[in-house]
Amino acid sequence: AREDEEVMMMIIVAVIAVLVLYAYWYACRASALDEKEKLSKVTIDYFNDDRAPSKMKDMAYFSYLCAGRWWFFSSVCILVPFVLLFTKDNQVESANKSIDKGENVNFQDVMNLIVSVNMKRHPLTSIFFAAIALLLATAAIFIRMIFGGIKKIPRFSSSILYAIVFMHTIRKKAHN
Repeated sequence: AREDEEVMMMIIVAVIAVLVLYAYWYACRASALDEKEKLSKVTIDYFNDDRAPSKMKDMAYFSYLCAGRWWFFSSVCILVPFVLLFTKDNQVESANKSIDKGENVNFQDVMNLIVSVNMKRHPLTSIFFAAIALLLATAAIFIRMIFGGIKKIPRFSSSILYAIVFMHTIRKKAHN
C-alpha cells in the first residue's frame, strides 16, 4: 500500500510538471506572436523601401525566416565575439553605414524585433546565450586591445550583422 501511494504521488508530480511545462511553452509562444506580427510588418516595409540595399534585404529575409528558431539567436550570440575579435576597422565603417540606410525602416529596426521575438519565444535559451556572448565579447575586446590594438570598437549591431552574413553564406553554400 505504501509503494502504491509513492507511485501515485510520482504520477501526480509528473502530471503537474508536464502541465507547468506546457503552460510555459504556451505563454512563450503567445507572447512572441504579437512581436512576430510586428516583425512581419516591419520586414515588409523594409522590403518595400527602395533605398535599402538588396544585400541587407537578403539578410533581413534570412533573419526573418530564422527569427523563431531556437538555434538562430544562440548561433548569433556565439559568433558575435569572434566577429568582434577578427573584424577590421574599415569593415566596421562600411557595416555601420549599411545598417543605417533606409528611408522609413532601417535594418536595425528589423534586427531589434528579431531579438525581441527570440527573447519572448525562447527566454531561457536566449538569456543563457546572451550572457555567454557578453562574457566572450568582453574577452574578445580585451584580447584585441592587448594584441592588436583597437582604433574603433565595432558596434554590437555591426558584429551581429557580420555573424548573420556568415550564417547566411553557410546556408547558401549548403543548399548549392
